Amino acid sequence: MKRHIVLLLCVSLALSAYIPVSARDTDGIVKGSVIDEEVISPGALSAERTAVPYTDGYYIVKDESEFMHAAVTVNGFHVENKKGERVSDSYLKIIPLSGRHGVFQYSKPIGMADYSNGVFKIKDDKQTILIEDGTFAASFRCIDAPDTCVIFPIGYTNKYFDLDGSQIPDLGVYLKDCGISLARESWAEDAVKDGMDKDWLPADISFDYDKPITRREFCRLAVAAADYMGKYGGSEPLIGTQYGPLGLASEYTSPYTDVDDYYVSAASVLGIVNGVGGGKFEPDRTITRQEAAVLLSNLAKLCGRDLGREPQKTKFADNGKIAAWANEYVYKICGMISSTGDGVMVGTGSNNFSPEMSYTRQQAIVTIYRLIYL
Repeated sequence: MKRHIVLLLCVSLALSAYIPVSARDTDGIVKGSVIDEEVISPGALSAERTAVPYTDGYYIVKDESEFMHAAVTVNGFHVENKKGERVSDSYLKIIPLSGRHGVFQYSKPIGMADYSNGVFKIKDDKQTILIEDGTFAASFRCIDAPDTCVIFPIGYTNKYFDLDGSQIPDLGVYLKDCGISLARESWAEDAVKDGMDKDWLPADISFDYDKPITRREFCRLAVAAADYMGKYGGSEPLIGTQYGPLGLASEYTSPYTDVDDYYVSAASVLGIVNGVGGGKFEPDRTITRQEAAVLLSNLAKLCGRDLGREPQKTKFADNGKIAAWANEYVYKICGMISSTGDGVMVGTGSNNFSPEMSYTRQQAIVTIYRLIYL
C-alpha cells in the first residue's frame, strides 16, 4: 500500500497562517510541491489538499475565503473528507491535535493583528466545537492516548478538557481511570517540559514515560525532533511538528511489508532507521539501548549535530556484549556532550552500557533533548 507523505509548511508564528504545500489530482497522485505559486491539477477535488495523518481520509484544504490578518490578506482553510465534501467551517489556520480522535485547533482573526484559538472535533463527518474561540489566547496540545485525549492550552495551568470539551476537574483521577500515567523520573522533567512547551514532543508518546519505546514510536519522536531542529525547516525551527520534516519527496512507498506508517516511512527516507531484513520493520517491537545508539547517531548526522565530535575513548566494561554493528555508534553518541553538561547518552553504572537493556520513552525523550541542545 502506498503512503503519500504530504508536506506542510508553517509560516512564521507572528503571521500564524497555515499553508499546505502540495496539490493532488483525483487519483491522489501528488503533482508538485508549491510554496510561492499554486499548482492546480485539472479536475482536482480541491486546489490544495493536505492529508491528516492517523485519519481515514481527512484533508486540510485551502479554500476561497480570505481574512485580513496582521494587515495582510490571507486565505482560509477547512477540512474535507475523502469524497471532497466540506466537514468543517473555514478558519485562518487549522492544525490537527489528534488525528486518531479527529481533534483540531483552529484560529480566526478578531482584529487587524490579533486572532483567537479554539478546538473542534470531527466525527462521522460532523464538526463540533469543543472549546470556544476566544476562551484562550494560546496554542493547544494534547495527551493523545489510544482511548482518550486530554486537550490543554499551552501556558495555562489546571485547564484540561476531555473529548467532549468538558473541563476535567482532577487530571490525576481522570488519567488513572483511563489507565494513563504522567509520572516520570526527575532527570526527565526538563526534557519533557521543553518538549511540551516547544511542541517537539509528540502528543501520542507524552504519557506512560517509563514504558519501553517501540520502533514506530521512536520514528515519530525522531522525525518531530528533526523537524524542530530546522534541518528541513529553513533557518528557524518549526513549532508544530505533526507532519514531519520539510524537504521530503512528496510521494513515497513504504519499503516494508509489515507497516505502512507515515513516520516510519519518513524516518526511513531520512536515513534514521532501517528494516530488520526480509522487507520487514517490526514497528511494535521495543528497541534496545544499542539500537537507540544507532538511531540517535543517525539523527545527529542528519541534523549536523555530529560535526567534529570525537567518540568516547574509554571502553565500557561490557564492551564485548555490544554488537559489532552497534559498537561504533555507541561510542560516537556517548562522546557527544550536550550544553546541559551531560552526555547525549551515558552508561548504566559501574562503567557498563547494557546494550540489550530496553529503552524507555523518557530515556528517548531525554537523549533527544540533549541532542537538540548540543
